[in-house]
Amino acid sequence: MSVESLFNSNATLQTRTQTLDAFGGIKESFATGETFACRIQPTSADEQNLYSREGQVVNAKAYVSHRLNATVTDQVAFGDRTFLIRGVINPDEADVFKVLFLEEQG
Repeated sequence: MSVESLFNSNATLQTRTQTLDAFGGIKESFATGETFACRIQPTSADEQNLYSREGQVVNAKAYVSHRLNATVTDQVAFGDRTFLIRGVINPDEADVFKVLFLEEQG
């Protein structure tokens, strides 16, 4: 059984883009990217505590394919919920799957 068979949801990766506004300033927005299979679940108290020591809020994590090109400048749209990506790890360093640590917005 592959690990990807455990991904029970679909989400959309949104990539941060920067454009110049009419006054020469920078405007940031997110462009909708690829839809990917994942498994999203709440983080444990230990994981929340670890990130809070670094001054970040992390309240969910997503298991995704190692092929997903996600970075901490991106966000994930899951239904009507949006999550900022706060960390990306390859836990076994064997390129089987990645874990995205997420902060839910709004």
